[in-house]
Amino acid sequence: MKKPTLSLKDEAFLISNEISSNDPLHKIEAKLTGKMVVIKFQCDNHKGLATKALLEIEKLLLSIKDLTILPFASSFLDVLVMAKGERNEV
Repeated sequence: MKKPTLSLKDEAFLISNEISSNDPLHKIEAKLTGKMVVIKFQCDNHKGLATKALLEIEKLLLSIKDLTILPFASSFLDVLVMAKGERNEV
């Protein structure tokens, strides 16, 4: 398992986490610009799995603003989430 990598490009952070070097489908990417986060990942097309992933994103105090889920091959989903940070400012 590789550790997540972080790179700075065009004033945005890009975080990439390859879960398995043998399987290119298990990859999570997150790009952060200001309070907006774009998260892209692939997952198995099992009932409720994408929903569970979205619930985990919301636990990070991110409000999902846009969501695209596309079937990929016969048993995978390609998920793209745009979310906004919900940090309470005093």
